[in-house]
Amino acid sequence: MSDTTASVLDHMSVKEMPAFAQVMPRVAAEYGKPLTTQLKELVTWCLRGNKLSVDEYYSMCLFDGSVWTPQEKKKAVGLAKSRDIWGHFLERNPWTGVMDDKLAYENLLRGFGLKGTTTVAIIGGRYPKDRPTRLESPKAVREFLEKASFPIFGKPTNSLQSLGSARFNSYDKGQGRLTMSNGKSVGVEELWSEIETHFNGAYLFQECVETHTVLKEMCGSGVPTIRVVTLDRGNGPEIFRVCAKLTGNGNVA
Repeated sequence: MSDTTASVLDHMSVKEMPAFAQVMPRVAAEYGKPLTTQLKELVTWCLRGNKLSVDEYYSMCLFDGSVWTPQEKKKAVGLAKSRDIWGHFLERNPWTGVMDDKLAYENLLRGFGLKGTTTVAIIGGRYPKDRPTRLESPKAVREFLEKASFPIFGKPTNSLQSLGSARFNSYDKGQGRLTMSNGKSVGVEELWSEIETHFNGAYLFQECVETHTVLKEMCGSGVPTIRVVTLDRGNGPEIFRVCAKLTGNGNVA
């Protein structure tokens, strides 16, 4: 539903959806969803139900009957509604802030003795500027890359849907360019500019996790994950729901 070819990092978000005057006729033509039917569903789920924003209806492809059954559509919720649900069930709302901040969450896991991916450098963000791994300029990024062990994984410190994630396979010091797993290359200045423009200047580099050989056969070289939702009803945490986030279409995570 979007054209991100002008950017090296995928930054498409629901805030950047095309105008409805363009989207609605396109959905009608490509998916056989009449304009009147789209409007009815928008009223049902976005306006009356208050479960989704209009942008999320389109970005989540809820108009596509081959992907979503009527029963599944009734259960779909957007980001704002999800946060309402979290606030209802979580005793301490600050937990959502910790989970949104990838570096804070990484350190939280390590504090509980759980294994997490190691962050090797940070651009921007709300972190101490005197940290050895803090990169304050494109020059500092170049110096870091010249000594870094590749491949490395990069992602914004605060984003959803793996937006901005990238695997960098190598760095050419002479040209000052990074080679990405999708075959593209990007200069340090260009990468810095995109991070500033699309991700509030906050980005981190991590050690790269390699995909298990069995999973590579299913979803390529991207890194899939298993998400586990637990609930504590007073007798300790219990597994409520488990889902697999599989990669595809060139996604790295």
